[in-house]
Amino acid sequence: MAPPVRVPTLDRSDLPHPPGLEGIRELAENLWWSWHPDALRLFARIDPQTWARTRNPIHLLRQTDAERWSALAADTRFVADTQAMVGRLHQDLDDLTPGLGDDLGGPIAYLCAEFALHESLPVYSGGLGVLAGDLCKAASDARLPMVAVGPFYHRGYFRQHIDADGRQQPLEPDMDPSDLPLRRAASADGKPLEVTVELPGRPVRLGVWVAQVGRVPLLLLDADMPGNHPDDRRITDQLYVAERRTRLTQELLLGVGAARALAELGIEPVVWHLNEGHSALVLIERARAARAAQPDQDGVAALRRAGRGVVLTLHTPVPAGNERYDTTLATELLAGPAAAIDLTPEQILQLGRGPDGVWPEDFDLTAFGMRRAAAVNAVSQLHGRTATHTWQPIIGREVPAVTNGVHVATWQAEPMRAALARRDLSAITDRDLWDAHAEQKRQMIDFLGGRLTRQAVRHGIAPESVGDLAGALDPHALTIGFARRFATYKRADLILHDLRRLSKLLADPDRPMQIIFAGKAHPADEPGRAVLGRVVEASRRVGTAGRIFFIEDYDLRVARFLVSGVDVWLNSPRRPHEASGTSGMKAAINGVPSISILDGWWDEAFDGVNGWAIGHRSDAFEGDTDAADAASLYQVLETEAVPTFFDRDTEGLPRTWTRFMRGALATGLTRFSAERALAEYVDRLYRPVVGSGEVTAGMG
Repeated sequence: MAPPVRVPTLDRSDLPHPPGLEGIRELAENLWWSWHPDALRLFARIDPQTWARTRNPIHLLRQTDAERWSALAADTRFVADTQAMVGRLHQDLDDLTPGLGDDLGGPIAYLCAEFALHESLPVYSGGLGVLAGDLCKAASDARLPMVAVGPFYHRGYFRQHIDADGRQQPLEPDMDPSDLPLRRAASADGKPLEVTVELPGRPVRLGVWVAQVGRVPLLLLDADMPGNHPDDRRITDQLYVAERRTRLTQELLLGVGAARALAELGIEPVVWHLNEGHSALVLIERARAARAAQPDQDGVAALRRAGRGVVLTLHTPVPAGNERYDTTLATELLAGPAAAIDLTPEQILQLGRGPDGVWPEDFDLTAFGMRRAAAVNAVSQLHGRTATHTWQPIIGREVPAVTNGVHVATWQAEPMRAALARRDLSAITDRDLWDAHAEQKRQMIDFLGGRLTRQAVRHGIAPESVGDLAGALDPHALTIGFARRFATYKRADLILHDLRRLSKLLADPDRPMQIIFAGKAHPADEPGRAVLGRVVEASRRVGTAGRIFFIEDYDLRVARFLVSGVDVWLNSPRRPHEASGTSGMKAAINGVPSISILDGWWDEAFDGVNGWAIGHRSDAFEGDTDAADAASLYQVLETEAVPTFFDRDTEGLPRTWTRFMRGALATGLTRFSAERALAEYVDRLYRPVVGSGEVTAGMG
């Protein structure tokens, strides 16, 4: 069997070593705990208040005093439970039975600009990071040898507050690595590992942090190192900065730094999986290393050979969504890396030209990566068709699809998990299915009631009104959830298109409905912020207030409650702009059906018994379809979803609705798990590129 990737790290002297409970520290330092509920409960027993506030076991351990540790060490039940949990961790980490991809001959290097593993490590923005985090967890579960690499953002992605006027206000945290489940990677001489990347006129040193994700080490590259210029120390401060020079510099550091860090650690990947084009500049560094090993090969040949074993996953259906840069800026930053392989900047830029007639004056990182990758894939069947239409002039062939999936152990709530553990889905009763959902809905309402109360206090709502908000959500109402990035194409405000028609649905006393929104708009995205503002305004307007709610500061924890607790999941992108979308998959594995545009994953998932479709299928870009799609959405709600939800039998059960719940579960669990997606990557992409000697994408 292929052994897991091991990265040497420095010990952390700042963490306690409570006598008799030494294993609790090992447990806290491995994010394995994030998808094991028993481990989460164990941490909560140390200090329920601190845990509820932070959900961060490293912070919890550092804040717990000696007296409390002594009391816990004297608690024989707690000691036994700790030892049992650490034993389970070791069992998973040390498992020597054959795993996925044993025949590949080496590890997978998985590069991404963001990783969403848990809310206590907020180095993520949205769906791209969630997918990356889920695949790392799935790789650990499947014993696939993998090492992941991304940047460490000290300020992460912004925290979101909505001011009294309904406008999004970004707040920037400043994370202390010592308060996170991170260790510094160690070099061969036992010192903190650093790698150097040359920028115009100066070198930049990158520290390497390690976040252990079960069996998978995630390396996080950090420019905030002593010795760097103060401006350079801030390069990796924030995720997806709007300023283009910093953004391209981040991507240069990611690509070059990833290759150099792995080389310093002696890790030789057999596959380099680039999750989006952000890390495509790793190809130039791989070409430089290849020329250093074989000085007689020219730069063109070296760059061609660098693409061997490289898989590039696309996540955007249209060229406008990719990383494109002005050629003057790209020339300045890439001149040095190009010269290192005896190529001119113009030769590099030529490889980064977009599809014919589309922004030919820009350097497109995705196009650059596609021209040299051994394999390219889309993330849904529909996205594959769209990507083929867009990119076939570059790669000269169809773009195959590996549809995204979600990590079930992370996203399926415990009541549904327990119900399915007792019986197979086909054998579980309608009562047990409905009761599991009702408990998840209750938990969500309790959690969101606290969030709404805190929002109100900060907005200066009168004290006599604040208490009412804790119970503002109606447990009996059909509850619609919408939570994602507020990009304009996702059309969060589509359901608000006809407020008069919507108000009738919301105000029906016999069949009440409510909508819960959450999500962030990028601070530089003015149209997206305007959409968010319209949603917030609707949550405060007469006629819809008290039936429409906006939850601030969307993160992974809010997401887990929403996808498991709402009754139906709404997704309303402008087809075919949603490459895949995974929020509906997370809802499905919790028995929550979708009402969705036939875009991304839903185009292949919808079968008539797992939810409802908005609009119709068409592979053509149809322009403005908002009015027609909104009318279709209202019709689905008025004639299908709402009547079905409130159609109860003499036992109070919505029998037809539970049939949709079963359909959603069957769809999500069998076809849209991260485990299935990872197995497809191994079978359809990793094995072929390991065995192939040449790049299969167009040479362009």
